Amino acid sequence: MQTDIDDEQGWASLAAGIADCLAAMDKGEYLIVGHKAVNYFVQFAAEGNNGILAEAVSNQFIEPLNAALTVEDYERMAALGWNGATCPPPIGRAARSPKGRCPNFSRKFRPPVELRELAELAVRTLREVYGIRTILELEYKAFSEAGTSIRFPLLSIGRRRGKRS
Repeated sequence: MQTDIDDEQGWASLAAGIADCLAAMDKGEYLIVGHKAVNYFVQFAAEGNNGILAEAVSNQFIEPLNAALTVEDYERMAALGWNGATCPPPIGRAARSPKGRCPNFSRKFRPPVELRELAELAVRTLREVYGIRTILELEYKAFSEAGTSIRFPLLSIGRRRGKRS
């Protein structure tokens, strides 16, 4: 059965799965949910008692270049509640970010983290900004600071193989 943009149950299942994964993560563990072909992704870094840092890719890292976000996409990211990326649209590739600034869109979630809200923000970003039409286009990668791979078998998307991050 194909899941498409109108399959709210599939997207709701993905959001619930992301929230469950985030709840299971320990400090120093990471989860990246992204498109299989285009470098669109949201990622999460568990910071223990400091909460979770969430990021969504900006034009600094989007490949291929013809998939770059528009000015309107950047405005949509702000409307969703993301902090601005240091690379302006439409292409916006900076040599490096200003000290202490994230080149991607970011948002810090302090404890107690509303995991469902965070997961729903990720899903909305994937759908509304990156234009992902089906969860079948997505995959995940999860790992620890030490590089140990983490499996989330109940997440409703496949696991990324290989070194691509």
